[in-house]
Amino acid sequence: MIKHLFKLINKQWRKNVWIVLELFLVISLFWYVVDFFSVLFINSRTPVGFDIENTYKINMGVYSPNSNNYTQHEAGSHEPAENFLRIIERIRQHPEVEVVSLGHLHYPYCLSSSNTNYKLDSVIISTQILSVTPEYFDVFRVKLSKSNDKTYIENALREGLIISKTINDELSPDVSLIGKTIFKYDDTPTFVSEVTNPIKRHEYSVPTNYIFIPFEEKSLFGKNEQEIWENVDICIRARSGKSAQNFPASFKKEMKNELGIGNFFLADIVPMDNLRKEIFKMESIYKSIQYRSAFTVFFLVNIFLGIIATFWLRIEKRKGEIGIRIAIGSTRNQIQVQMLMESFILMLIALIPAIIVWVNIVRSDLLSTTYLPVTSERIAINTVITLVLVIIAIVAGTWYPAQRSAKTEVAEALHYE
Repeated sequence: MIKHLFKLINKQWRKNVWIVLELFLVISLFWYVVDFFSVLFINSRTPVGFDIENTYKINMGVYSPNSNNYTQHEAGSHEPAENFLRIIERIRQHPEVEVVSLGHLHYPYCLSSSNTNYKLDSVIISTQILSVTPEYFDVFRVKLSKSNDKTYIENALREGLIISKTINDELSPDVSLIGKTIFKYDDTPTFVSEVTNPIKRHEYSVPTNYIFIPFEEKSLFGKNEQEIWENVDICIRARSGKSAQNFPASFKKEMKNELGIGNFFLADIVPMDNLRKEIFKMESIYKSIQYRSAFTVFFLVNIFLGIIATFWLRIEKRKGEIGIRIAIGSTRNQIQVQMLMESFILMLIALIPAIIVWVNIVRSDLLSTTYLPVTSERIAINTVITLVLVIIAIVAGTWYPAQRSAKTEVAEALHYE
């Protein structure tokens, strides 16, 4: 039967060559466009490396010197730091608070960052510095390679740097850097004590190079309230089962007076999910994805409908031929199967040059590697999705018109011939 189908295709080569050319262009473009969606989907499903469920950022306020509630302190006084640490202790003692972390620009979805370069041998990378207390890894459930025991984390922060896995992969792909030395941009040697799991800035970014250094509470002594307010972030994890909608309001109501110490007062408590939405809005992440996705979907739909229309018209023009085949004994099912088989053979013929185009796209580095490296798995996913979509379009454009034509009365079908 296959040999017979090739003979039929060969006899109608003038018409079929244009169909093959169209399929070649469509399959080639489909594959490239599908890559955008597959990469977007895979990257968005890659773990971010932290957990913000039941986590909140507590925003403290500071009275201005013009306020009636302002208390004047001598320069270098330890009282502002003591007041602030008293506030932290009261937050820790709240029955619904599981753990509290302090740091500087250390929380997920932070819009600001502190960056510096590190190197090993000839490899130089940019890193983001997070100043944290050991509780950070508990608040946001960030996993370390060996242990998440609090004492172990305290020792790791005290002994050296805790780095994210992406730094290890970039500086030393084949060997763990735990226990090794890397260098700052000015050749200062620094000891690596631990490596975390990969951590992303947000769901649609690639894993970021993070370095964790200890946040020392004793560094607050001697600073005034304004300096403490500018340089310390407070994050908490509430005990599971607390509603993200109800907890902030109840916490503010209960703790407003408790946390009003010295020149500090409780300004707000913000769910981390709100900060996530804020960074998505500020950086137009969703908007960019929506625009690109809308354009791509529009493009795909037009190609999809084009394939359907091409094969639909092809079948409609062959009503006479279908009538003759029915007249000489072919069943309606045989007609439908034959039409589908012809269409699939044309697709396979078009697939050969399309594969050559795909290979050249990969070799020419035309596929973006910003969010996902070009791997055999990525190529296989694109190929499977492309072929499935094209097959669906071919079936949609062939099966129904072939079925309708096969149901045509023989005399009417022969009239077309």
